[in-house]
Amino acid sequence: MAKSVSTFLMFDGVGEEAAKLYVSLFEGSAIRAVERWAEGEPGPVGQVKTVRFQLAGHELVAFNSPGKHAFTFTPSMSCWLSFVGTSFF
Repeated sequence: MAKSVSTFLMFDGVGEEAAKLYVSLFEGSAIRAVERWAEGEPGPVGQVKTVRFQLAGHELVAFNSPGKHAFTFTPSMSCWLSFVGTSFF
């Protein structure tokens, strides 16, 4: 059984900036966590991988895709399902 669901937004390197902008627009919103790419992962070591944030009570995740795309923000979204010990999107 899933313990939480978050809206998952994919970016091409500007996820942190987007999350900060969104948080600035909604009262009671906040950045919850920033995760950076680690050694051995596909993204540049030390750069932002995900930003977990809350907008007016709704949980979201901004993900900086390590792959290069013809866009900076995909016009689609996914749901991130967190289970005890495991996460899926």
